[in-house]
Amino acid sequence: MPNLKQHCHPGADGNDTIKFLFIILLLVLAPAAQAQDGETPIIYARAKLVITPKPDQNGDTGDRELDYIAEVQQGVDMFPPGLIIEKQLADNEAVVFIYDKNRIADLNLRNLYVSRDILFVDERGNITEMIPHVTARSTQPINSVEKVRKVVQLAAGSIKKYNIRVGDKAEVFNQE
Repeated sequence: MPNLKQHCHPGADGNDTIKFLFIILLLVLAPAAQAQDGETPIIYARAKLVITPKPDQNGDTGDRELDYIAEVQQGVDMFPPGLIIEKQLADNEAVVFIYDKNRIADLNLRNLYVSRDILFVDERGNITEMIPHVTARSTQPINSVEKVRKVVQLAAGSIKKYNIRVGDKAEVFNQE
């Protein structure tokens, strides 16, 4: 964290003080500008995503547990207009969008410049639907059939490569 005293000490020139006050003003007003009409502000964070297989009839999940470093976006607008997504995801990376409440996911991926696998996850953490290799710059709308709580993006080919299935669990844990 920067040492803020360097901008506040007597003798600092006027430009430094103005910059400091402007930054403070932005920090105070930015969250208020995002949360309108009782909506939850958009929150970005790093977290751990763990995908575990659906137990078999004996209750065994096997040894397969997939761990991802996830960039999490929680809030009202999952894909803000003009958002350009061009980052390639590594095999251990994911992007997770968490809705405030269960809803039909309605994805507009025109600004997605790289192919991804998409998982739809319900409020219990169960994967309910999957779409492998979503085409980059697709103009086709992508909707979940059922109401979901999360949308997970993985590197294209992950569903097949790691044998991810409907019914597997996808849980997000906060990084400490």
